Amino acid sequence: MIRPDILAALELLQQNISQAIPEDESGEALKSQFSATLDALRNNQEFAFLAEDLLTGLITHYPNLTPAIPRELLWSIGGSCLHFLGDEEIDAFAEQTERDATRH
Repeated sequence: MIRPDILAALELLQQNISQAIPEDESGEALKSQFSATLDALRNNQEFAFLAEDLLTGLITHYPNLTPAIPRELLWSIGGSCLHFLGDEEIDAFAEQTERDATRH
């Protein structure tokens, strides 16, 4: 995924889970993380660590929302997000990335 694809995936994720985020301190913190990450992406700033923290926090604190996270987004962000992918998924994404690299 390239930057515009990551932005679109995070915007869609935010939209899809917005009703499930509680109206408490933890929910407000998650909304703030989404805003900071999306702002960084829109303004061509560094976003990788923000996105990694956002996704790992989402999975850790709201495991019921994990199925809403696109697996490709976890791969694209990388870092600790890779811990939430299975070995077979990682192998498949790595093979796809290698095939894409040889085409370009």
